[in-house]
Formats: sequence, C-alpha cells, structure tokens
Amino acid sequence: MTRYEVVWVVSKTMGRSEGASQGKKLMGFPNLKFIAGNSSVICNAQRLIEKQKINPRDAIHIASAINKKITEIASDDSEFHFVKEMKRVPL
Repeated sequence: MTRYEVVWVVSKTMGRSEGASQGKKLMGFPNLKFIAGNSSVICNAQRLIEKQKINPRDAIHIASAINKKITEIASDDSEFHFVKEMKRVPL
C-alpha cells in the first residue's frame, strides 16, 4: 500500500516515468520490509474505520503497524493524530 501511494503521488506530480522510478527505488531501500495485507490486517483496518472514522488506506497502514507491535508512525497526515492506538510523529 505504501509503495502504491509513493508511485501514485510522484506520478501525479512528476510524471508516470518518475513515479515508476521512485517506486523501484523504494523497493531497494535498505532495511525496508514489506508485510502482507492478510485477513487479520484487513479486519483490524475495518474496525478502525468503524471506530475512528479514518479512511481505508490510513486504516490499513495503522492496522499493519499494530499487527507488528509498532506504536509510532511518521506522518504529516493530521488524520493519524486522532488514532488512539498510534502516536503520530511529524516529519
């Protein structure tokens, strides 16, 4: 999901070729690990959507972090500020 968002934003602002290039760079980022969006993550994301009224993509990010016992997220997205399970750390 995060890779998709990077490619989408870069493509929108700098063109599709640059979006693809940056997506490829992200895949090679040192120590970056991608996790599966399994049924546990999706079910937890749905609960967050219902409980906290956050958008689906943000809920998937939060649910993924919670499943990995992560308690902080680096983001300037103010929507994360209202999620009780996660501390937002501004960029």
